[in-house]
Order: sequence, then C-alpha cells, then structure tokens
Amino acid sequence: MKNRFFWPGLWPGLWPDRRAVRCAAALVAAVLMGGVQQPAWAGGTVVYDCQLKAYGSPSEQSFIPKTQRLTIDRDAGTAMVWDDIIELLTGKPVAVGVVEMGDKRINLGWTLHNVPTTGTSELHVSYEARLFVTRNRLTLRGYFHGYDNEFSGKGTCKVAK
Repeated sequence: MKNRFFWPGLWPGLWPDRRAVRCAAALVAAVLMGGVQQPAWAGGTVVYDCQLKAYGSPSEQSFIPKTQRLTIDRDAGTAMVWDDIIELLTGKPVAVGVVEMGDKRINLGWTLHNVPTTGTSELHVSYEARLFVTRNRLTLRGYFHGYDNEFSGKGTCKVAK
C-alpha cells in the first residue's frame, strides 16, 4: 500500500510529471541567465552571409556565386540580394521578389537580364533561392531562359552582426 499522505500521492493529477518540472526549471534558468533571445527570423531586418558550393558543369558553376548576402526585411516583406555576379552586372544589390516568407523558410526569386557571354548573344538568368531560416541553410537554383540547362548550389549562412 502506498503512503497517500506525502506528495505526489496525496493529490494525484494535481502535480505535473517530472519531465514537465525539469523543462520548466530549464526554461526559467535560461531566462534568468539571459540565454533566451528573440530568433533572427522573428521580425525586422536580418542580413545573412552565405557560403555556397556549386554543382553542375564548370561553365554552369560559374553562374553560382561562392558567397551571397541576403537582406530580409520581414516587416516590409522585402528582400535584397548581393553577390559577385550581381556586382559585376549592376554594381549594387538587387531587390528580389519574395515568393513566400514563413517561420522556417523564405523563398526568393529574381532574374538577371542581358548577362554578357563569350558569344554574340546575351542571356537572361533566373534564380530561385530557398533560405531555411531555422537551419541557416541556403539552396540556390538557376536556369537560362530559352535553354534546358539548370544549375544549382547550396551552402550555409550566418547572420551578419
């Protein structure tokens, strides 16, 4: 027979289980020690510096930048992208279309017009980027207008200080 005069048997169902008590204690300790911060994706403007690895043929890889900077303004629902390809073509960051902005993922899209080539034609190149905010990962996919070629890259991002 259990002793019903002492906790937790005195009032069954009134006291939470041990896991809940431990989680609550850890949360209180983290708050008191200053360990809980507002996540970077919660709002405002956040700048991500990303390092990418390109895939595909060597000529296709040249259209994936090694580094890319994304500036996301959640409050305004806007974004800007800058990399060495954009710098070469426009000299300044490019405002991009925000396709979807969620808590875990942000989808961006943009097109670079009249990209010079070694031939006589000029290309139009469209990009689609997926920023996985909670994992700090970026996937970038691009394609040439009028051609079947696709190229891609992926990498990691850090929130710029």
